[in-house]
Amino acid sequence: MRLGALGKELRIPIVAEGVETSEQAQQVRSLGVRYAQGWFYARAMTGDDCGWWLSNNLKGRTHEEAAASDFMGLT
Repeated sequence: MRLGALGKELRIPIVAEGVETSEQAQQVRSLGVRYAQGWFYARAMTGDDCGWWLSNNLKGRTHEEAAASDFMGLT
């Protein structure tokens, strides 16, 4: 059973932490994990900075462009 399927079966969201490269992101996706965080996506930031980052990096994106954000659980 894939890790993402296990989390779904147990009703526990699985979050991959520390994703730093596209190869790691691909591996996490291949395991069926829907949520991830790490330097590959964005630097560490305060809550205020995070709100600014989200509003400025997601608005106006096409569905395909927002796919990575959906993968991170941000949409």
